[in-house]
Amino acid sequence: MNLIPFIIILIFSCLWTAITNKYLPSETLDTKGHQD
Repeated sequence: MNLIPFIIILIFSCLWTAITNKYLPSETLDTKGHQD
């Protein structure tokens, strides 16, 4: 079983969460469907 793809996805998810939390207000994350 190759865990590399899973690890890449996991790291990318963590990075994406960190970036969105840093550059976007938490309220924007709660209303994703209302982005312009």
